[in-house]
Amino acid sequence: MTVRPVQRLLLLSISGFLFLLVGCAEGPLWKAGQYFPWVQSKWEAEEQIAETVHAKKARIRKLASSASQLSEAEKENAVNNLSQMIQTERIDQIRVDAAYALGELKTESAEKLLLSLLEDSETEVRIAAVNALAMQGNALAGQQLVRIIRSDSDKDVRSAAIRNLAKYPGDATVAVLGEVLSEPEPALQIAATESLDKVTGKKIGMSVPKWKEYLASRQSTSVSTQRFQSKDDTDDHGSGFEKLGQQ
Repeated sequence: MTVRPVQRLLLLSISGFLFLLVGCAEGPLWKAGQYFPWVQSKWEAEEQIAETVHAKKARIRKLASSASQLSEAEKENAVNNLSQMIQTERIDQIRVDAAYALGELKTESAEKLLLSLLEDSETEVRIAAVNALAMQGNALAGQQLVRIIRSDSDKDVRSAAIRNLAKYPGDATVAVLGEVLSEPEPALQIAATESLDKVTGKKIGMSVPKWKEYLASRQSTSVSTQRFQSKDDTDDHGSGFEKLGQQ
């Protein structure tokens, strides 16, 4: 079949447009580049000039996987590098990966940086910060999850915090999840029932009325005196607990 000049021009235009979208390591469809050998070759060429998105992500994930093997000095250096990347990077997915890497480092400076990311303007970054912060397993992380549940404007961020709160079993957690059951947003209610299932061991499912009935039957305790327990703390006398909502 003979390709007419107009058709040839159209094909060339489409090819050029796809090249710009996929071929560029920072184009909007850069993820698809890994499936095209010619794109990978282009990335290798670009790597000689500047680090590509693909290389940055690989470097961050390698850091996260080896975090437990790093010395304290190496961890602090990694936190500084990740902090710089988070501040200057334009691609949110890289900032998301950086947040998860901070969670693996488990240092005071990494936790401080994660706390600042809870206020990030991008939803995906805040979700990553919530998930990474919950990995710390301490009282401060539990308190911040509660704060996010009660104050963040995005339901996906709040859902992430609700699900992660299940890592902090206790009466304080049950009380907060009980509050969520009265939320008008079904997605938040479902997340709360899933977490309640884990922290109480009750197999009630996703029935909000049944969960409310069950919680009403529990002995009520003032939320202001509840304390969060660290994942690493199994002391029955309550060491490792902090007052709910304390900043």
